Amino acid sequence: MGKKKVVEFKYIKLKEADNGYILDYEEVIEEEGSMESRDWNQKNMVFTEDQLDDAMDNMKAMHIFNKMRKGDTNLASPSFPEAVMKSEY
Repeated sequence: MGKKKVVEFKYIKLKEADNGYILDYEEVIEEEGSMESRDWNQKNMVFTEDQLDDAMDNMKAMHIFNKMRKGDTNLASPSFPEAVMKSEY
């Protein structure tokens, strides 16, 4: 059994919350070398109002990651700013 890794981000959306922002997305995870063993995990990151730039940076990094996986080599490797990870709102 191979090591699992994130291969794509799906359904990326940023929405406003009462005290900040929530970045919702799904991680597609698969075993290395096998497209048959995929898992989809609903995730979100919670940001304060002062962290809007971080939320946008994370959203952009996910889109860049997806483009790079599809072979767009003209993009710089994404980095994900720190955020508070939450499993529910």
